[in-house]
This record gives sequence, structure tokens and C-alpha cells, in this order.
Amino acid sequence: MLRAAVLSLALALVATSVTGCGLFGGSSTLGDALEVVPASADRVTFVDRVAIAERFEVDDVEPGASESEIDAYLEASREFPAGTAFSRYLNVMDDAPFTYFDVEWEVTMGEGDQGFGRVWKMRDDLDLDEVGDELVGLGFEEREAADDFRSLSLDVSTIDPATEGYLITVGEVTIVPDEHLMIAGPAAADVLEVVKDDADSAVDADRFDNLVDGSDDIEVADLSRGDAVCSAGDRPLTPEQFEASGLEELGTPEERGFFVHGEDGETRAVLSFDDEEAAEDDADARRDFLDDGLSPVSGVPYSEFGDWEIEADGELVRIDIDYDDPLTVGPVISRGDYPSVCVPSDGG
Repeated sequence: MLRAAVLSLALALVATSVTGCGLFGGSSTLGDALEVVPASADRVTFVDRVAIAERFEVDDVEPGASESEIDAYLEASREFPAGTAFSRYLNVMDDAPFTYFDVEWEVTMGEGDQGFGRVWKMRDDLDLDEVGDELVGLGFEEREAADDFRSLSLDVSTIDPATEGYLITVGEVTIVPDEHLMIAGPAAADVLEVVKDDADSAVDADRFDNLVDGSDDIEVADLSRGDAVCSAGDRPLTPEQFEASGLEELGTPEERGFFVHGEDGETRAVLSFDDEEAAEDDADARRDFLDDGLSPVSGVPYSEFGDWEIEADGELVRIDIDYDDPLTVGPVISRGDYPSVCVPSDGG
């Protein structure tokens, strides 16, 4: 998912004030997350940890949970469609300045050659000023500080990966206490400009609006546009993948998304084209392709994943997916192995 990576970060932050009026309405939604994503982002992944925990009835497991409660959460999480960058460290964060359960949602974005950024919305009653102080106590250096944000960095070669591996994920971090945000990644400076309302967000620029409309209670989203729209997983299709896939009859959308949404965690892929005719042509070709074609990512016939319902709706093509095995959804997301696979603008 803009998959978990070891961060090698360099932040250049300007000490200007971040408004404290509040970006969000107090909810954990994809719409909130897109408010902090720069308009230039061409790939966005979103995980609503709280919403997923609610659906699996383990949302009452909170910071300070007992060992048995954490075990119950871990057991349930085996069926989660996606996790945050801290999921793997849940068991080693008991004495950390913040815990896995402090995270409400996570959004990760890619900006072409500029690398990626990651934002965590933390629970409102977590004291992020205190979190920053504790990180300094663990060896983080304060690189930049203002009334409304602070930038910290750590020499990750000094930590023990077995007990403090989560610190690699926040090796350099910008904390915005008033907005309850923690920001990491080479694009963190761009994110901070958006948070300060000094640059357009994805919402301001109407990015991904068409994709999101019609999918309620979104738990997970993987969105792409521009040159990233027809990648296979994290990478463009190779000529060999393209030739073997039988993609030639499919279209090239302007934007593409995959969602886990709804009360029961339904899955949906959406493609947005520049006109209705292109959408209709793609839907017609895609029905045949999903019946007979192979995934260029995994090489598995799409017919073996489950059942599909495809419709063209104006400039959109929606694919509602009923996977035979719900446990398939997590690996599908981690691979980017979606039925919305499409023809790159350069023809592969």
C-alpha cells in the first residue's frame, strides 16, 4: 500500500504558524484524510483503523489494554483487510510514547519523484506535546520548533529493532498537536503546507471526488491518478506483463480506486474516464476480461477470485466484488491486485 518502507527522510520545514481552528469535524473518514493530502499526490492509501476495529467488534481495546484483550485484538486482526504501519509493532509498544491504539486513521501518499508522506490522525485525548517530549527522551533531536508544530529526528542506527522497531517508522516526524497529527516521509514539508492552508489539498483540487462518491463507510482506500493510475501494484506493468495479460481492449482511466466499505466490509473497484463512451467501452471489454483473463500481478485467473458485478455509470465504471474467501482481500490490497487493472497511457 505504498507499502511499508524503512524511512530515510529529510524534512525542510518553515517555522510558520499552523492554524488551530481544526481541520476535521471530529470524525475518522477518508474525506478528512484527503484534507491533509497535497493536491500533487498521484497515489493515496487510507486505513481507518477505528472503523475496522468496530466492524470486527474489538474497538473497545484501547491504550492500556490487558494482555488478554490484546490477544483478542490480534486474533481478530487476522481477518482485517489492512493495517497501519504500526500493526507489526503492536506487541512492543506497551512502554512507547504512543501506542498502536492511539492511531485513528493513517493516510500514505506518493508524489512522483518526491517520495512519499505518511500522516497519522491520533486520538483527540492523546497529549502530543508530551509524546514529543518523550521522543526527545528516547534520543530524538529537536530540529525545528514553533508554537504549533515541532520536527524531530532520530539516528535509527542507535535503536534495537527487536524492541523499538516502530521508531524506524517515525525516524523523522513532524508533530502538529492542535490537529492531533503526526507526519513522516520526504513529502512531510508539503503536507505541513497543506495543514497550514498554504497549499491546496486533494479536496481543494477535487482529486478523487468521483471515485469516492457512492461508497459509504470507507475503511480502506487505494487511489491513483495520472501516471500511477495503471500501475501493477507499486510499479508500472512491464512489457512482458502487458503482453501476457490480454489488457489491450481495456481503457485508460484518469483515476482509479479500490475500496473496502459498508457495514459488512464490501469491496469495490472504480475507474473514472474522461467521457461516458470510454466508460461504456471499458465496462463491455472488462466483463469478458474478468471472465477469461489473468491478473498481471499474481498470474491467477480473475474468475478464481470470486464473483463480479460491473456497471458503467456516466463516466465511471464500478466493479463490486464478492471474493470467495474474505481473507483474500488483505493480500489483494498489499499486491495492488485489482480487477480495475488497465492499459497504461503509454500502451504498456
